[in-house]
Amino acid sequence: MANEDKWVQLVSKLNELTQEKKLIWQGPEAGRFTSGRTFRDFYAKYKDKGFRIRDSQPYASRPRKVSLDIVDGVDAENILFTIPDVVGIADLCDSIIYQRAGIKDLLDDLMKE
Repeated sequence: MANEDKWVQLVSKLNELTQEKKLIWQGPEAGRFTSGRTFRDFYAKYKDKGFRIRDSQPYASRPRKVSLDIVDGVDAENILFTIPDVVGIADLCDSIIYQRAGIKDLLDDLMKE
């Protein structure tokens, strides 16, 4: 249980840094599995490593699946470690999509009108 808490705290911290624009994500890069299921990858660098979040869209009877990996800072396709599937990863992905789409800036501008 203590080990899972560590991963939940990591995901929560990444979400906080994303929402505060202290961690900037790149992407999405779209792809397709051989099964036909599509996905979007987002990347963020942190020191000499990086993070990749993969948002696999619902397909056939399979629900949305979001995964988070620690990747090499130079070669983002080189997965160093896959974060266990813990609470908050889908929320982090939604925050990234929100950040990349500029929704916060749009809402802030609208509220100033």
